[in-house]
Amino acid sequence: MVNEPERIRWAPKVAPALIERVYRDDAAGLCDEALIDDLGIRLLLRCEAVLRAMRGDVQCPRCGREFNFDGQAAKSVDGVAPCPAGCGWSVTRQDYRTNKRHRELNGADTIIRIFDSFVAEYPNCRTARDKLLRIDRLIHDFHWDARSSLPNRSVSNNLIEGNHKQVIEFLANLSAVDPERKQRWRATVDRMWKRRRGELKAGPPERIAGESRRMNILIRELGFDELGSLAELDASVSNDAVYDVVAGESGTSLALQKRRLDPPADRPTWGANETASRLRLWRENYHQGCKFWGAFAGGRLVGFCLLSSEMIGNALQIYSIFVDRASRGKGIGSRLIAEAEGHCRSIGVKAIYLTTTLSNVKAIAFYRKIGYRIVGIHDRACKDADGQVAFCKEL
Repeated sequence: MVNEPERIRWAPKVAPALIERVYRDDAAGLCDEALIDDLGIRLLLRCEAVLRAMRGDVQCPRCGREFNFDGQAAKSVDGVAPCPAGCGWSVTRQDYRTNKRHRELNGADTIIRIFDSFVAEYPNCRTARDKLLRIDRLIHDFHWDARSSLPNRSVSNNLIEGNHKQVIEFLANLSAVDPERKQRWRATVDRMWKRRRGELKAGPPERIAGESRRMNILIRELGFDELGSLAELDASVSNDAVYDVVAGESGTSLALQKRRLDPPADRPTWGANETASRLRLWRENYHQGCKFWGAFAGGRLVGFCLLSSEMIGNALQIYSIFVDRASRGKGIGSRLIAEAEGHCRSIGVKAIYLTTTLSNVKAIAFYRKIGYRIVGIHDRACKDADGQVAFCKEL
């Protein structure tokens, strides 16, 4: 049996009082950077503890060496895992499991992505405001059921002292650092309770009675091994109009003039060669630190957004955003871009830049609708080449 002073230690949950104080100061227009740092570091250590537990890793309480429990236990006949540093400390499987029990150190795959993202991004936040926004994004996130694309429980159940119901009530009464995120959080909580009461069933978004088609979508970061599924999206488009570049009223500027196409111009989805080329590029993007978010409906990928990792001035660029043809018009594109915008705000990026083609009339209207303004127009460089429209939105 392991002596009590040498039991495995995990970073504890964070006290609600500390969070409440930080948010109360923010609501009053005050900024205590040391207090925000204290909260951020506590959440960071807690996230690391949960990730360590989910990987089956142990930190030796005697010498501090970290090792995998199962890897060490497999080397012994009796299932005891000795510290590989040779300090003499060891732990049995029963003690290891007992030590983890009732500490909210477990979770689904979604929590790994959420906590990994926080651990990677929080240390790079530049200002106290950036840190607070990143904290706010973390504690208002959710575990999602991958099969039904419905919210399961708040990730703060793993982070904040109290049971799940108490944590939800605490967050509900917390002031809003980001009002839009708070509004989305309240809507997700409502769906979570409906799911738990059996009032909300899994299924295609459009078939859930009494629910918005836009709500039954899970947005999460994609892993490297999931990039291949992006090529399965139907990226075909049918355009009944195109924009031509004309001289502006002043005679020294450019403007867009819509021209109807009869019959409409169809652009098929990616062929085998283009798919292979895109997949190579996506994998390169991933290794360069670009962010991929996927949209899932009923466990099926229906769209994705790709955000650059390199700054263009004070902005990041959305390289790509695609929604499967059968799933367009349901708010998926808006939610993917909102996720990219929230990420940018949390790390202090001041603007987002993106481009689309002059023939993508619906996309141009969509970007204008959600607050993006045209900052550049590139006319068709040669015959059969499509011109480009550049957009920017300040965050």
